[in-house]
Amino acid sequence: MPPKKLPLRPYVGNTSRLEFHKDENVVSNGDLVVDFLLKAGKRRKSAAKKLVEPDEVDEEYKSKFITIGFRQTIKAFNADRLAWVLVSETLTQVTAVGNVFGLMATNLAKTAKFYVTPGLLATISQKLELPRISVIGFGPDCSELASVFHGLKHVELVSRTAKATFQIPPLSVAVGKPEAKINAKKQRKLKKKQQRKGKAF
Repeated sequence: MPPKKLPLRPYVGNTSRLEFHKDENVVSNGDLVVDFLLKAGKRRKSAAKKLVEPDEVDEEYKSKFITIGFRQTIKAFNADRLAWVLVSETLTQVTAVGNVFGLMATNLAKTAKFYVTPGLLATISQKLELPRISVIGFGPDCSELASVFHGLKHVELVSRTAKATFQIPPLSVAVGKPEAKINAKKQRKLKKKQQRKGKAF
């Protein structure tokens, strides 16, 4: 029995791609983000440093909604509790992880905007004395940082195809056959017709 032929399925190509704007997002006021996190008490200090160094935590900032790390940020994003998310450029270099964050960033049902800022999270990690930070999320109550994010471009979907430009084709007026050629053609047809009649007789 011959194998059953499967019905043909239409192929739908992906006409969009993720744009992370990595080369464009240069943060000039990164110190503002660092100071904000320090005031929120996100710096991890040893017991010895706590005894020697003054506490820079501000009670007003301490209650701000901030997530540090992959798991916390994903959970807060799913609960729609974030307004801005900083993503390390190293995550976008891993295709699978980059696609996950890209899909999250382009989820229209959520309000959070994702920003890839080369070098910023590495600096923050050093200042907070934390291991490598890959993701930081900020809630809507972190409005003091709005000016930082307004100067950046968020992750978005862009079209793969360039905008089509319509060009008007050159118009030409149709010119009929010259009258001399038409008369010559009629004469040839008439001559052939006469020859056929002569053969018939």
